[in-house]
Amino acid sequence: MRTGLNTTFSLLAFVVPFALAHADESQMRFKVTELVELPHPMSAIRKDPERFGITTEQRERLDKELFAVFPPEMHPRMQRAWELQNRVRRGVMKQGKDSEALAAELDELSRIKREMADLHIDALRIFQDVLTEEQLQQLADATGASGRMSSR
Repeated sequence: MRTGLNTTFSLLAFVVPFALAHADESQMRFKVTELVELPHPMSAIRKDPERFGITTEQRERLDKELFAVFPPEMHPRMQRAWELQNRVRRGVMKQGKDSEALAAELDELSRIKREMADLHIDALRIFQDVLTEEQLQQLADATGASGRMSSR
């Protein structure tokens, strides 16, 4: 059994980098991962606001406090992170660069992801200010957030 696993891992170690290096970039979907995995309650609210008992006043406040600030702050960072991740991937897979050669891109990517995490945490604080404990717990359950979201 161990010999079979060793053979499989050896084959994967050879094939996967080769396949990635020769993949058609237009066909690749590259997700910008978060620095810290945090819940995204607004997507659950948009799907079914009645499920969480969101009042008109709460919805208006969330719209005002979240959408006026976060899309213009978050979207450019997401775009830049996506560009940097693609540049790093191409540098490693197609140009054979190492982490030292990609240090500037990796440093900028780390900085941007930290900024995005800060913005996401700020957004969650707004949810905690606007929603009740019960609504927060329902959202935590619906979004798969571990633990309990509490209001401030």
